[in-house]
Amino acid sequence: MPDPKEFEGDLRKAIETHQRMERELAEVEEAVREAEEALKKSKEDAMSGAVRARIDGVAAEPSRQDDAEAALKSARYDAEVAKRAALAAQDRLEDEAKKPAHDAALARDEEKLAQAALAAVTALESLLQKVAEARGKRDWLRRPVRADSVVEPTVRHIAVLGTFRKPNGDSGDAADLTAAIKNALLGTPEPPAHQAYGLPVGAHLTGPFHDGPVPFINENVGTLSPSAASMFEELAQGWDKEKEKVGAAGDED
Repeated sequence: MPDPKEFEGDLRKAIETHQRMERELAEVEEAVREAEEALKKSKEDAMSGAVRARIDGVAAEPSRQDDAEAALKSARYDAEVAKRAALAAQDRLEDEAKKPAHDAALARDEEKLAQAALAAVTALESLLQKVAEARGKRDWLRRPVRADSVVEPTVRHIAVLGTFRKPNGDSGDAADLTAAIKNALLGTPEPPAHQAYGLPVGAHLTGPFHDGPVPFINENVGTLSPSAASMFEELAQGWDKEKEKVGAAGDED
């Protein structure tokens, strides 16, 4: 149950009433349990007193069992009233909560918070990228720079979390680290994480346009399905024919 202080108007009153009815129901149910214990004790005391009076040959003291039974009956009546009141308050709360105005107000608040969160995530991505660039420059400084082998700093992949990897094994960029948060805020469906189109999860496309399969971080085999391989082979043959046509046209010129 939410805090009624987070709401206004009739909805706040309905929540407060329901919570009060629940507290009162708990109190009267406890009173019923106490009345049952009192009645049980009263019966035991009456029986013990009657036994002693019979042994001593005297009249037994008046029993208070009738009073205990009356108290239990009254407590059970109060409990039934409180239970029905709690249920009625719950129905009233549900009817009030279903009014579109309350949902619309919360939707506006949610949108503001989501936009603020997205702005914070974007700022985080920028900072993470700057960290990656700084680390990339430090790596560049550690490498020998020669006339025949100039090595430029590589800053495309972030190294803030060394254990974070993309499905294909590359180190994750800043946007990859925050993608799950953005998707959750925007309600964007997550990309499929299962094998599809004959390719293992995280596999690079390999075939006529590549020299060979790319290594994987898992044990998935980096190969195309037979149908996909056939399709790529047809594309490659078509591309070769187009190059031959272009070359023949150039020779004629």
